[in-house]
Formats: sequence, C-alpha cells, structure tokens
Amino acid sequence: MMLLTLLEQNLLDASRGDVVIFNNTSAEHPATYEFAHKCKQYCEKEFGIPFFFIEFMTVEDASFGKWKRVPTFRMVNSNPISRNNAEGYHYRGEIFEELVSFLGYLPSRHSRVCTSYLKIRITNKFLAEWFAANPSSVRRGHFKEITQLTDDIAYETHIKSGGKESRKSYLNKKDFVRSRPLARPAQNFADYSEVFGELLPDYQFSSESLGDFVAMKGIDSFPYISMIGLRADEMKRVVRVKQRNESSLNNHSRQKSGMADGEIILTPLADSGIDKSVVDKFWKSRPWQLDLPEKTNLSNCVYCFMKGAGAISKISAELDSLSKLNSDELLDTPSDINWWIRMEEKYQRVALKRTQSKNSTSEKVKIGFWGVNANESYRSLSLTDSSESTNSIGLASLPCDCTD
Repeated sequence: MMLLTLLEQNLLDASRGDVVIFNNTSAEHPATYEFAHKCKQYCEKEFGIPFFFIEFMTVEDASFGKWKRVPTFRMVNSNPISRNNAEGYHYRGEIFEELVSFLGYLPSRHSRVCTSYLKIRITNKFLAEWFAANPSSVRRGHFKEITQLTDDIAYETHIKSGGKESRKSYLNKKDFVRSRPLARPAQNFADYSEVFGELLPDYQFSSESLGDFVAMKGIDSFPYISMIGLRADEMKRVVRVKQRNESSLNNHSRQKSGMADGEIILTPLADSGIDKSVVDKFWKSRPWQLDLPEKTNLSNCVYCFMKGAGAISKISAELDSLSKLNSDELLDTPSDINWWIRMEEKYQRVALKRTQSKNSTSEKVKIGFWGVNANESYRSLSLTDSSESTNSIGLASLPCDCTD
C-alpha cells in the first residue's frame, strides 16, 4: 500500500535515483512471490520506477592471503528459477540455507542474523553500486574454475577463530555454502528492470549530486531516505526505528541493526494514521491482491520463528487443509515445516553450558531457532495441536516485533 500510494501521488522520481527493492529470502510462499511480481510490473510499466529483486549470496575469494567465502548480492528476475530461467529467483530455501551454512549457526529471536544479512546488508551493498550511477554491478569472486577453499583451510580458519566444533560436524555444516557458485559475473541493471531497455532506452538517473565517490560509512556517507510500511497500530516498531534515526553513528543499536550511516528511515503509513483495517480496505478495491488466507499468517518467511509458537503450530495444522495452496511443489521448501525441522536439526549448535563458577562443566546445551535448550522446536510444533500452543507464554509466544 505504501509503494502504490507513493507512486499514485507522484512522490517517486526515477531521475533522482528512486528505486524499489524486494529482498528475497527464498523462504516466502509462492503467493507472495506472485504478488511481488505483480507489484513490480505495476511499478515499472505504469510509473517507470525501477523495481529490483535481489538475493544474498556468497562467493569464494581471498582476504589477507586466506581463501574464504565472502557475502555479496545478486540481482534476479521476478520469475522462479528453472532450467529455462537460470536468472530467476530462488524459492526452495537455498538462500536461507546458504546464509546458515555460511555462518555455521541458526538465526534466533535473540539474534536475527537472517534479517541483517538477507535484507539490510545486501540492500546497502546494492545501493552502494546503484548510487554510483554505473550501468552494472561489478563482478565478485575469483577467476579460478575450481574451489580453492579446501577442507583443511576451512577447518583451520574455524579453529584459529576460537571454534570448538569437531572437524566432521563443522565441515558438514559448511557443505552447502561451499557447494554454491564460486563467483558472480558482472550484472547489468538493465537486464533486471523493465524501466531500462524498450520502455526507456536512455534511462539513467543523474549522478551530479552524488559526487565522485559514494560512501556508505563514516561522517561523509551519502545521505538518503528509505521508507518502511510500518502501520499506526505498530507503534512499538515505529518508535524503535525512529530512535535509531536519532542515534549517533557509533551507537551500538544502530550499528547492530545494519543501518547505513547516511540512511534516514521514514514510516509514512504510521505517520498518516493508517492501521491494518485501512490497509485491508485499500486492497479490496485493487485488481490484484495477496492471495493468502487472512487468518493464517503465511506472509514473509512462511514458518518464521518470529511469528511465535502459536502462529507456527496453527500454520502447520491448517496449511495442508488449504487445497488451493497445497502442492507437491511446496514439499521440502520453506512452505513445508519439514524443511524447517531439517534446518534446525542439521545446523543447531551443541556447546558446553556456560557457568559463573570457576569449576568446569561437561553439561552441553543445544542452540536452535528458539534459543538455548528451548522447549519449542519445529519438530515439537509440528506435532502440537494449534489450540494448545496458543496458550504459550514467554518470548516464543510473542508476535513478530522486528523493525529492520
């Protein structure tokens, strides 16, 4: 709603570099991808504002003489990846798992590294190149045809950084990220947005005001505004965003959020007093809508732990009964709770319990999506009656309060 309102009130201007970004986690429901595809078409064809699908990825490169995987981004088109569409978006959890394999541990309610890496950081990397007003994003990764990151190098790096995992366990977790492409070729912006090419052959926003160098960090960082569609009935989230706006560049909360130093976040829906009821009314008059049941929270990452235990067990109980949404295509994807069970059981960390006493301990703890030795797990939630879990108390029962 925020995007369409900005477009229809002529508040976005392609000539100054305004751009729309959809961060693909590869863990959305197919209906969400279809909805985003239609929004992209409307935005670009009717208003000429570039709309990019981007994804987190890693490439293999060297740093200080050591081979390693390095995080970056890729642009993709707004149709699913297939044999006939190699540049399409991923939708079977590949991007999410690449991040988890890269880090070697799972995100959790206490450490939302998925939001940080899959959304904020790659957006900053994308914008650094976009604001430079060049026709393409430069190539990333080395030029060698085979991997240079051997098992020995990978595990040696883990040990030198203070890692405690066994060689077998560590390499098992790293298998997936090390199987991903070694490099990403240069990508032309024109290949991923219809604003270029036939629609506007000579499209190029002015870079005169940007200077010769665009910095994303430091006191001379490039100033820009980003907008988030937080509503008036989500004021806790709005307040947290605005507090970060007002904090200094070295503020821990701001740095942890991944905000670029020159970024100012606005929340136009909240500032206009728009709540969920107004949003729902807005979409009822539109020719296309998000084709998901209103009472079943399938938006965003389908089984995201931030939705809370009650919502997840309800999703698990109801998804199979939604024949319109049920398909063999969803099996072993993030629209299938078994995918989340597999992720949790493969990538959960097992560590020695921390104690305040000087005595050593042999007691071990498990750290998964729900934290340390949490009562909840995706396997237990898949077996829990949704009517029982709605009475859960504590952190795991809370709705998403993410502000990133």
